Amino acid sequence: MNKSNKQKSQLGVTLIEAMVAVAVLGVGSASIFQVLAGVGLSNRRAQFQSSSLDALGTISAQLRDAPCDDTPIGPRDDAGLSVLDTWIHEPAGAMTGVGDLNLGTAAAQTSFPIRVQYLVTPGPALPNAPRSFDVRVQVCEHSHPAVISAVEEERRCEPGLDWASSLYVREFIVKKVCAERETDTSRGEYYE
Repeated sequence: MNKSNKQKSQLGVTLIEAMVAVAVLGVGSASIFQVLAGVGLSNRRAQFQSSSLDALGTISAQLRDAPCDDTPIGPRDDAGLSVLDTWIHEPAGAMTGVGDLNLGTAAAQTSFPIRVQYLVTPGPALPNAPRSFDVRVQVCEHSHPAVISAVEEERRCEPGLDWASSLYVREFIVKKVCAERETDTSRGEYYE
């Protein structure tokens, strides 16, 4: 074989090698970008879970401290517990950890932006037991337009077919048991 034919065959092999290398690099880069996207989504999900548990802790403490007394002249309930069967999305009475939370500039933000709302329903009436409420606390990702729509229509944030998989909604049930008072001004509780 003469010298020019050897050079031509070597150039062809070099070109094939280069094309294989570019293909391997492309597949590797796509895999790295997919892994990074998954890590970002996992981080976002973890931030939301942490923010929703923080919100639950706040609202649970406020529910525990909200007055709910049964006295001989009638019940005395906190304003945050007085509206039944309607989603509450603004602070009322002792329930101040409600509404749009953790909003701010991205640089200063340490928690996930969320909307907290709750629904109070009467608990089951049991004989010789104090009155109670079941409180459904809902924490929604704030950035989705359906969250604002749900709040405007005074309903819960329900994930539907039009919601992206990155939208998060968590619901918790908290029980509030009212105190029975012997007199209208007494501080001690009594049970029959």
